[in-house]
Amino acid sequence: MSFTFFDEGKVITFKGSSLTGREIVALDGEVVSDRKSYSRNSIHNFEHAGKSYQIQLVANSIVKSDIDCHFSVNGELIMSYKLNYEKKKKNSVALFLVIFFGGGLVGFNWSAGHLPTWALVLFICLVSLWGGLSNKGRWVCHEFITQADNFASADKQA
Repeated sequence: MSFTFFDEGKVITFKGSSLTGREIVALDGEVVSDRKSYSRNSIHNFEHAGKSYQIQLVANSIVKSDIDCHFSVNGELIMSYKLNYEKKKKNSVALFLVIFFGGGLVGFNWSAGHLPTWALVLFICLVSLWGGLSNKGRWVCHEFITQADNFASADKQA
């Protein structure tokens, strides 16, 4: 996963791997923080040009694939991203009909000796593959707090 933040013309990138646990933070392409972390809450602090920066990665729910990434400058939250995995809705009626009628037809022909065993195994593999791929989802990233939101809320309070 990769997140990009901006501060006064500077580009700050966070790259993390859930496989290796390695997390890299770079400021304008130069690595400022590099470490491995397998925890559900990871914080990277660094300083540049008199400013204190912090990037915090929070895995809210590993089961639901819900991850937040917060970017702060001098203790003030500038931007946050929410990353989650959205699954497609299953077409369970179509899947049930294919398995029920197709399985019945293939099973009947196999038991009657009209269908070789390899065809039965092929049918089971194809139905399983189709069922698994039909539910494949996608990663979605939502920006939910920005610096503009912070200024707007400060104006409303004043």
